[in-house]
Amino acid sequence: MTFIREISSDDEAIGGKARSLARLAALGLSSPKGFVVATSAMRDLLARGPSPPAQLRTAADLAALDAARAAMTTSELPPELYGALAAAVAALQPRGPGAATFAVRSSAPAEDGADEAAPGIFDSVLRVPARDVARAVRAVLASALSPAAWAYGLRARTRTRGEIAVLVHEFVDGGVQGAVSCEGPARVGAGRPQVAFDVQEGSLTSGARATIEAGAKTAAARFGAVELEWTANGDDVTFLQLRPSRAQAAGIGGADASPATRQAEADGWTWDAVHNPTPLSPAQAGLVAFVDELCVLGFRQRVIDGFLFWKREGAPIGARVLERQGAPSPGTLFAELSADVEAALATLGAAPRLEAALEVYAGVYGRLFGQVQPACAAARARLTAFLTVHLTEDREGWPHLFDDVPSAATRRRAAASAIGGESDPEARQAAVERYLTVFGDESPRWDVAETTLRETPQRLLLLGQGSAARRAPADEAPSGAARLDVIERRLRERTGPRRWPTVRDELWAAVAVAREAAAVAEDDDVLFARMQAVVRAALLALGGRLVAARRLAEADDVFFLPFALARALDAADDNAAASVERAPGTPSRLAPFDLAAVAANGRAAFSAFVARPPTPPVPSVATLPHGGGRLVTGAGGAGGRIIGRVVRHPPVVPLGPGDVLVAATLLPSELPLLDPAAIVVETGSPLGHVAAQARERGIPAVVGARGACAILREGQTVLVLVDGDRGDVVVLAED
Repeated sequence: MTFIREISSDDEAIGGKARSLARLAALGLSSPKGFVVATSAMRDLLARGPSPPAQLRTAADLAALDAARAAMTTSELPPELYGALAAAVAALQPRGPGAATFAVRSSAPAEDGADEAAPGIFDSVLRVPARDVARAVRAVLASALSPAAWAYGLRARTRTRGEIAVLVHEFVDGGVQGAVSCEGPARVGAGRPQVAFDVQEGSLTSGARATIEAGAKTAAARFGAVELEWTANGDDVTFLQLRPSRAQAAGIGGADASPATRQAEADGWTWDAVHNPTPLSPAQAGLVAFVDELCVLGFRQRVIDGFLFWKREGAPIGARVLERQGAPSPGTLFAELSADVEAALATLGAAPRLEAALEVYAGVYGRLFGQVQPACAAARARLTAFLTVHLTEDREGWPHLFDDVPSAATRRRAAASAIGGESDPEARQAAVERYLTVFGDESPRWDVAETTLRETPQRLLLLGQGSAARRAPADEAPSGAARLDVIERRLRERTGPRRWPTVRDELWAAVAVAREAAAVAEDDDVLFARMQAVVRAALLALGGRLVAARRLAEADDVFFLPFALARALDAADDNAAASVERAPGTPSRLAPFDLAAVAANGRAAFSAFVARPPTPPVPSVATLPHGGGRLVTGAGGAGGRIIGRVVRHPPVVPLGPGDVLVAATLLPSELPLLDPAAIVVETGSPLGHVAAQARERGIPAVVGARGACAILREGQTVLVLVDGDRGDVVVLAED
């Protein structure tokens, strides 16, 4: 049996990634020299171990797959492969001094094709010395038996499903790495091909950039829309992979961004999709402009085509104070602000005038985002800097230091559990009232146009019914105290007995302030919701007066008036409201304009923005055949694996066992009211609130899974797999 193959564009046994190197060479583009361990090697290993499952539907199937992978990890390669492998490696060794290292990469039959991409679901091992190539080959082969890779292979259009080849080539140690994409002639017509760079590390020379751009255009002219991976050392460029453009292969994506959005992004503005994935009402957009003008925060905000954008600019007003030794801690700053808010709210009453509410709002906003949050960021940065210096490696578990910090999140969860745990209607209603007393100002969106829980408590009753059976954190997710013990032990071993007391005191101080900051980061959402509710109450009071005057059909229309007009109407005497609406010098015989029509136009514009998000949802995905399923990749937020059914957010009925909640984003106020088997969100990071709350509750979570909402449909059966920093969601079956 021939296990070693040359790199060729027409040999299916070497996989798509290896074939792409042959295509690069045929185009005259520089690519590394190498060889391939063909798919027959994996077929031989599979035949000598326990059989992997024919499907993935249950926990038993996952256990069987684990057993097959463990056996392959420990199995010896076929004896005849060793000699051939050693000879092939020796042929790649350079003549002269210096030992070469190698890249050992997966090359699946389904990889890098027009219909199937398989991005990153198999392993690769880099900088492998010659003596360890055989071991690396076995590790890459075993990666095909990970749940995500096997699920992909089960649905791939290939007779060698689940089997992969292994590409071995000289490791090119370039100082700069990245990818480049280029649209083909069919996409750009007679115009110039559009080339987009993604430089992941370092900076390119002008010569390297020109070489990469020329290579991308050459490949696009031959193959259509393509992506190329490359590495560069000075002006020298080596191309490592060629594949069809993932956006084109996936066949998804929204309308093109508007000229205003494209210009804003070019000017450094970023869409705040984490907190505001949906457009803002005119009232909330007016609030954004109001605080952006008054508050010095270290960042600017702007609403463009209905959506919130931001960019860093300057430093927050409290930054210099916070940099001084002995500056107030995040908890102290937040406690002082909370006390001042209570005093201010006591003077406003239940239906405040808008200008009075805005004055309080701006004062709280400036201190919250200009002082409290910078203090929290400084506390996190202090701990990160300390651990980076003292633990240069093996730093797994940092985020878990904050998992068990008492905060608004834990209080929400306890209050929601109290609602779900009550079967008696009166006791349940009492639990709802207790929840609303503390968290009633919160709403599903950061927008004053959105009703609060206090206004619509039935939402709380619906979601709370799923919160009775709360899971305890998984055994494999130790508490923050346990994680700290591990870090202390490692530090003590590395610093020695003489330095350890000083290092220990620094560690404890940094962790204490960082944990305090973690609590404040959850608690400040409650305070911000209170301020939003105050402005909402003022606007609703104005809307009520305009309804009474027959100027609006309903009070909620006030949120869709231009914000400046709403402020002017509120400031004017009720009897003189009409005069405010006329420009100076306008003859009094002209009737004032129609407020109801203005509000209707505002609603229509808002609806149009909903249908056109700033960035089309084109994720990093692989297309799976047989029903158009997809693999969605993101970051690992909370560990675990679940096979369950997709439920899109917001759910219309309480979540049941095995439901996988898929959302664009989840606010800190929402998650404690939900009890999914797993969570998949398009936004967020492993240090964000979704990941932190999911870890604390033992719920597997994939965050930053861009495009999940465009791909995962209600009722699909999916595998959610989180392993370390990585998270995958694989569609196993349609409903």
